[in-house]
Formats: sequence, C-alpha cells, structure tokens
Amino acid sequence: MINFGLDAVSGAREIFNFGLTPRIPLIMTWSSGVEELVQLTPEIRDNIWVGSNFYYTADTPVAKNFVKNYQAQFGNPPGYAPSAAYGMTRMMLAGFDKAKSVEVQDVIRALEGIEVNDLVGRMRVDPKTHQTLRPYFFMRCKPKSAMKHPTDFADIIATGDTPLPAEYAACKDIGSF
Repeated sequence: MINFGLDAVSGAREIFNFGLTPRIPLIMTWSSGVEELVQLTPEIRDNIWVGSNFYYTADTPVAKNFVKNYQAQFGNPPGYAPSAAYGMTRMMLAGFDKAKSVEVQDVIRALEGIEVNDLVGRMRVDPKTHQTLRPYFFMRCKPKSAMKHPTDFADIIATGDTPLPAEYAACKDIGSF
C-alpha cells in the first residue's frame, strides 16, 4: 500500500522492479490520479488499485464539460489538482449565490448544509464540521492490452455512492465502499 505523489510513483517503480507487481495488487489508497499514473509505464500500472477524489472519466455533466475544456487547452486529462481547484471554486460560487453576499460570515452560513450536484456528483457540506461530503473514486488500472489510448489508465470501479461490483468482492475490506 502506497500513498500520493512522487513517493507513490517511486514506490510503484521499486515494487515493480522487485517483481511484486503485477503479480500482487498494489493499492494507492489516496492518489492524485492522472498526475501520478501518467508517470508510470503501463506495465507498472498493471494491477494497481487507486483511490482518488477525482478521475477524469467521472460521469457527471459538469465533469464531462470540465474535462473536455481542460483537454482542449492542455492536451491531457485533468487530475486531482486542477479538478480540486475547479470543484472548490464552483462550491464557493454556489455559496456566494446562496448568501447573495460576498461577506465572509454570510458565505460561511450559506455553505453550512449546502447540497450541490456538481463536478463529482452529489456533494454536501456538513453544517457542524464544515466537512465536504462527496464521492470518492475507486479505480483499477488497466493492462496495456485493454487501453484504448495512452491516457486510458483505469476504470472507475465504484464511488462512495455506488457499491463495488460482485467481481471485486474480495476488495470490500480495502475501504468503506
């Protein structure tokens, strides 16, 4: 099990070089997604399981539009960093609209308990903790032979809103899906 960033990329490479993957699964419990996966060869990605707050194949109207525009401008699909900035900005704009104000305390009150259907689907701000509750993506990287294009890294297996398919029943202990 490895976690986020360049350490995860380096760890995945070493684990592959020792011959452990793809023979055994490698779990990236918290990943930036595209930013890390693009740095790994398809052979290293084979049998890597990834958890992330966003993946560019998310099936929402907002995500589809965002991904299309991002790819047109930058040539690659967006990963965690640009999607987080985009999603948080949209959440703040929803707070401004609900508050009908830009005053800090007004916007805080407006965001408490707000529910939106946005970039990753249904999101809600817990009014007591101010934590944003939202789907988390669980993916399995594809073998090179299954990739349709160079950035076709993984399939979304489940989100926090959907159950794991039966064929992944052995993974139920990995997370809270």
